[in-house]
Amino acid sequence: MSNLQGTVYLGFKTKLRAGNFEPFLGTLWFVRDLFVLNLLAVVIKKIIDRYPKSALTVLFSLLIFHIRVEDVIFCLSTRGIVFFTLGYYCVKYKIHLTIFDNIRRITFILLFITSILLTCVLRNTLYEYLALTVVIFIGGGFVFTFGTRFTRGGLKKRVMWLAQFSFSIYLFHQMYMMMVQKVAARILPINPYTQTLAYFGIPVFMITACVLFSVTCKAKLPKLYRLLTGNR
Repeated sequence: MSNLQGTVYLGFKTKLRAGNFEPFLGTLWFVRDLFVLNLLAVVIKKIIDRYPKSALTVLFSLLIFHIRVEDVIFCLSTRGIVFFTLGYYCVKYKIHLTIFDNIRRITFILLFITSILLTCVLRNTLYEYLALTVVIFIGGGFVFTFGTRFTRGGLKKRVMWLAQFSFSIYLFHQMYMMMVQKVAARILPINPYTQTLAYFGIPVFMITACVLFSVTCKAKLPKLYRLLTGNR
């Protein structure tokens, strides 16, 4: 396998050198991890069934001390291992996302905002990685709780229509958003107003562009759309 092939498909280089080991399309790191973790699923299950507390301690140690598994095993990331394994804990102990519904809305909103602010405060420190993980946990629960409460027919239909393009938005937004950000930085004057506008406006613009591209591609080139998105 050539150096280029290893980088594009698997996220590693045959000749190890400095840098991360993400695939060419970095947003697909989790797909590579899922392939490998599914192969290890039986082993992971046996370890947790036999040593549930010890395994959980190891998982949280990986997060707290920001131990980079990817520096040792090219095809796995720390977060990939942690979240995949915690998924089995949820199955084993019958923990469902509906537990977030028991948290009062105002409390949930305050927790989410606090976790985001804490991450900003801890930026570039040893605990930033842990803080980001907390944001992921709380943010995931926040989106699940509030995203499943659309009861009005018209709004629910619009949200469900938009949801069908969520994977294509995820695939296409990052690389092009970075390009737009660079262009905006050159064109727009640097001041708090334009920076705030760009911070909120560029993501909205990119989501809209991704949806328009997906709608057009799905209608005009359905086979290409299925190939790009796996028909998800």
